[in-house]
Amino acid sequence: MVGNLEHLDFRGWFYGLLSAIIGGGASSVTAAVAASYIKPGDFAFAGADSLKLMFSVFGINALISMFLYLKQSPLPAIVEDNANRITAIETRNAAKDVIEDRSANKEAVKSAIKEAIEEVKP
Repeated sequence: MVGNLEHLDFRGWFYGLLSAIIGGGASSVTAAVAASYIKPGDFAFAGADSLKLMFSVFGINALISMFLYLKQSPLPAIVEDNANRITAIETRNAAKDVIEDRSANKEAVKSAIKEAIEEVKP
């Protein structure tokens, strides 16, 4: 069982989980702004009650988004061969090499990215 854990994409899974938590909680700022607009006496922006509201909404929305992500992706994806995975950094570097060449144009960038992807396909 432990030997099979190396075939799971924990990095991508944790990235997605953290992204869901931050994205879900980001709406807390808009809730605090709206509350200070509706009831400025009770929720002065950056006041204690406004910050309590902001942290509460952040926590609730972050939890909801986290659980929705876990429903969608309960376990990390299985990666058959890590050597054949192309990363965003490798793609960016391949494109950057082409762009830095003075004769590069859009078609050359597209073809370099396609070639990099084709090399990785099983």
